[in-house]
Amino acid sequence: MASPLLSRLALARVRKALGEAPVVVLSGPRGCGKTTLARELIPGPRRRHVALGGDAAEGDAASALRAGGPLTLDHLERTPRFLARVLRETGRDAAAGACLLLSSVHPGTWSRMPAPNRRQSQAVRMWPLTRGERTKSAGSRWSELVAARDRDWMRVLADAGPVSGRSLWPFARDTPDWRRLARRGGLPGIGPRPRAPDRRRWFRAYATRFRESELPRLSQVKSREAFGQLMSAATLRVGQVLNQTALGRAVRIPQPTVRRYLQLLEATGLLVMLPALRERGRKRLIKSARGYWSDTGLALHLAGHPEPGRRHLRNLVFTDLLAWRDAADRRVGLFHWRATTGAEVDFVIDTPSGLLPIVVTTGTAPGARESDHLGAFRRNYPDRGRAGLALHAGTKTEWTPEGFFSTPWWRVL
Repeated sequence: MASPLLSRLALARVRKALGEAPVVVLSGPRGCGKTTLARELIPGPRRRHVALGGDAAEGDAASALRAGGPLTLDHLERTPRFLARVLRETGRDAAAGACLLLSSVHPGTWSRMPAPNRRQSQAVRMWPLTRGERTKSAGSRWSELVAARDRDWMRVLADAGPVSGRSLWPFARDTPDWRRLARRGGLPGIGPRPRAPDRRRWFRAYATRFRESELPRLSQVKSREAFGQLMSAATLRVGQVLNQTALGRAVRIPQPTVRRYLQLLEATGLLVMLPALRERGRKRLIKSARGYWSDTGLALHLAGHPEPGRRHLRNLVFTDLLAWRDAADRRVGLFHWRATTGAEVDFVIDTPSGLLPIVVTTGTAPGARESDHLGAFRRNYPDRGRAGLALHAGTKTEWTPEGFFSTPWWRVL
């Protein structure tokens, strides 16, 4: 039997955490494959699997805790108070990997489920599949680019084929289609190559189950229809600052309610806020976070299936960066940057080796806009700024006359 298509990045993190902590919390958006990963791919002795929700399930889970042995508790978000009991009964002296908790809500992002003590537990975030995981390829090249010296980036990408000013593919039609990737998204349940009607039917059922089944368990929502309208309005602002007052006017919801609904979307991992890069003493910077979605296919469905644009290619790059960042062994910062002058870069990777600015364009090569904004960033950070990286939808990889590195998005993702 073939192994299911699941996140290799999350699997590696879970295996490592189970060898180090008594309690491991695996969280991620609904439908990203947490249960399948826990049931089929984690090595070691067979684990007892109990789905929480209801008094009978809690009784079974409590009995399993007392009995000892490897245990997996699913749907923790349905009974968030059970987390405290697990931590209390497991104890610091318990064997590593004694209890694995699966949750659609990440601990610490929701008031009813505070983050547990790190000395006793570890939390792992799981995201929808990256492009590399969907195609079972080598995966993204972020770690190699960050670790290498800037001048060696051409060599880092050279193993994919000839790169110096030439196309990798002999015909333009053979290049990967980012629009198709954006429409499909990364949730495993949709299948490898869904037709447009099947894709829309699947996302419609996903959104309906979230509103009608999962949402009421998390919080009281006066109007699920209004909540759905807010979700759609937020998807129309992918990659932008989510002005709560403007969103409230668009869907006729009070601003405090908009804030609470957005917090629920963040807690469930559907909406992900990208913070702005802030540094002490720098006043001419925009400090508001930007909103992205953890799955581009769901975002396009909620927005009414528009033609994917630059913001959706940026969202694809962001979700790949997100999965890579949360799987990295070292702490990696991920931000956006925008000055009050209008100069901006889509993403900034903050590492010990410096700040790596990244811009994304749907053109076949970076234009004057990308060059100007990368130049502005490097002038603002002359000591810490690394050579800029421009990801485009063309076929050429080269150093530009302005001194930044230009390469197709599919060479890195």
